[in-house]
Order: sequence, then C-alpha cells, then structure tokens
Amino acid sequence: PPDDIGKQVYNDAFYALMTFEAERAATFFKQADNFLQRRRQKEYVAPWLMGNTYATLLDTLRKQRFQVFGKKVAVPQRQLCMLLIKAWAAVLFRRT
Repeated sequence: PPDDIGKQVYNDAFYALMTFEAERAATFFKQADNFLQRRRQKEYVAPWLMGNTYATLLDTLRKQRFQVFGKKVAVPQRQLCMLLIKAWAAVLFRRT
C-alpha cells in the first residue's frame, strides 16, 4: 500500500521502487556528467562535485540495499575528500 513508506515499511515493493528511482537518478547524473565534460572544467567544479557526491551517495544506498529507515546514510569523509581532490586536479591539469 502507498502508506507503507510513511510507516517506514521495508519490503519488496519498497526495494523495487527504490531500485527504479536509483536507476533513474543514475541516468540523470550520467547526462549531467556528459554535459559538464563538454564545458570548461574550471567554471563547473561545484556542479561536478555536487553531482559526484550524490552519485556516490546513491552507490552507498544501493550497497546497503536502500536500508534508509533508522540509521543515517552518508558518504564517508575519505570519499568526499577524494572527490574534492579529483575536482581540483581536473581544474589544475586540464587544458582549456
């Protein structure tokens, strides 16, 4: 039933919905990444970093099988730092 989410019910229907939405979101992240790859990297560091942070969070949710009721889901600080380093390295070493 539709009110299962409000009641925080984790079942096959919830998992199927989350899997569908995750695939949909991943498609949008990929499209945005392709868009940003064609632009001057220096001007798009913040959107790239945001998109990759959310994509990493989505991967984390998938690995946890969308167990979002009860515990906080977050991207580990080490991964966030690596994303930031990658973003700035791309700006510093890319020729545009």
